[in-house]
Amino acid sequence: LAYLPRPESVQLLLSQSPIAHYLHFFVPAMPTQKYFAKYPPFPSNVPVLDLEYLSFTKLLANDANESKKLFKASQDTGFFLIDLQGSEEGDTMLEYAQMAFTLTEKIHELEEDELKRFAFKPPTDLFG
Repeated sequence: LAYLPRPESVQLLLSQSPIAHYLHFFVPAMPTQKYFAKYPPFPSNVPVLDLEYLSFTKLLANDANESKKLFKASQDTGFFLIDLQGSEEGDTMLEYAQMAFTLTEKIHELEEDELKRFAFKPPTDLFG
């Protein structure tokens, strides 16, 4: 994961985009938590699958027990949760998630006319 640009680089790149004046966001210390807190808790009367919770930090450190848990979860259900907090790589991914949530909110706040200015316009002719 060393090839990922730092979030500060992404923020700099976004600050130079055509819609930069609409994007005023920051990366708080606990990424994504403020977004999850906006919504009510998941209903307790709905059955859910109990997923294995894995530590990304331990996986990066080649922890044998954590690797076994990952392998078993992959075999049993094929699903698991990974706690990204606590490692530089995981924290970077969480910062990107935070930026994506914030960017999405800012884009949804734009007027429709402004959104149309940046709408994708596919080519109408495949040969030129």
